[in-house]
Amino acid sequence: MKFGIMNLFPVADGASDHQVLRDTLDEIQLADELGFDSVWLAEHHFSKYGILGSPINFGMAIAERTSRITIGTAVLVLPLHHPLRLAEDIAALDVLSGGRVTIGVGRGYQPSEFAGMGVPLAESKERYQETLEILRLALERDDRALVEAAAARLVSGITTLLEVEAVDVRVLAVRPELRSAELHGLYTRDDQRRPRIRVWMRTLRYKRVVAFRTFLRTLLHELCHHLDYTLFGLADSFHTQGFFSRESALFKQLVPGGVPPRLIP
Repeated sequence: MKFGIMNLFPVADGASDHQVLRDTLDEIQLADELGFDSVWLAEHHFSKYGILGSPINFGMAIAERTSRITIGTAVLVLPLHHPLRLAEDIAALDVLSGGRVTIGVGRGYQPSEFAGMGVPLAESKERYQETLEILRLALERDDRALVEAAAARLVSGITTLLEVEAVDVRVLAVRPELRSAELHGLYTRDDQRRPRIRVWMRTLRYKRVVAFRTFLRTLLHELCHHLDYTLFGLADSFHTQGFFSRESALFKQLVPGGVPPRLIP
C-alpha cells in the first residue's frame, strides 16, 4: 500500500494566495520527510476553489525542496495547453526531479475556465485527444526525418505566403564539427543552387536533443536571413535590432499567446 496527499489549493476566507502556496509547499516538504509516497497537484483557473494554474511550475519548486516523493498531476487539463510546450515543461521537471514525475491528464469540465482561456468547451474532447497524441509523440520520438519534413513544411508555408523564393531545409542529427557551423543553424546561398537552411537536432559535445523552442527559434532565425535577401532585397543580412524583431515576431506568431508578425526591414 502507498500513501499520498492531494492538493486542490483552495483559498479560504481571510487567507491569501501567497499563504496558500507557501503553506502547501511546506506541507509537501514535510510529507517527503515523513515518508509519504506521492503528492498530487490539481490545475484550476479563475477560481478560489483552486488557484494553481500550472502544476508543472509548482512541481519545479517541489523538486528543489524534496528528495524522494513522487510529483504527480491530477490533472493537467490538456485542451488548455499547447502540446509541445507542455512536453518541454514536463521533460524539464522530470530532469530536475530525478525522474520522480507521474503525469495525470484530463479534458476539463468547468465552462468558466474554458471561456477565460478562449477555448470552446465543445471542442474539449477533440483537443484533448489531439494534444495527448502530440504530447506522447513529442516525448517519445527521436526521428530526424520526421523533424526535417515538419521543418521544411513550415518554412515552405511561410515562403509561399510571403511569395518569395523557396529555400531548402536540411535537419542533421548532430551539429557539424566545422568551425563555421558552431551555432545551432546555418544559412547559405550562392549562384549554383537554391538557398539552404541547415539546423541540427543534437549538440556536438553532449549529443543532447535540442529543446523544441530552441529548435524552432533557430529555424526561424535562419529563415529571417533568407527573407532579408528575398523579401526585403537587402544586399547583406546582419544581426540588427530589426532582424531580431522580425525573428521574435515570427516566433510569437507560431507559439500560442504571440502577436501578429511585423515584418519590417
